Amino acid sequence: MLTQPAGFVPSLLPGRRNLLQRKLLMPEWTALGRVLIGIGVGVVVVGLLLLAVDRVPGLGSAFSWLGKLPGDLSIKRDNVSFYFPITTSLLLSVVLSLLFYVLGWLFRR
Repeated sequence: MLTQPAGFVPSLLPGRRNLLQRKLLMPEWTALGRVLIGIGVGVVVVGLLLLAVDRVPGLGSAFSWLGKLPGDLSIKRDNVSFYFPITTSLLLSVVLSLLFYVLGWLFRR
C-alpha cells in the first residue's frame, strides 16, 4: 500500500489532476477579474462625467458645494495650506452605502 508523504499537495503534481483542478478553480478568478474590470470602468466613467461637468456651462456650479460643506477643515497659513473634507467624506460614504445597499437588494431578488 502506498502512503502519501507529509505535505503532499495534489495540485502541485503535473498531469490531468492539476489540469482538472485549474479548470474548477478558474471560474472564481474569472468572476473576480470581471468585478475588478467593472470597478475600473465605473471609475473611468465617473472621471469622464466629472470632466464633462466642468466644461458644460451651468453644471459646474451645481456641484460647487461639494468639498465646501460646514465641517470640512480648511487651514491656510503663510506657506502651508491643509484641507480635509470630513463632512463631504461622510456624506459621500452614506450616499454610496445606500446606493450599493439598494443595488444589492435589487440584484438578490
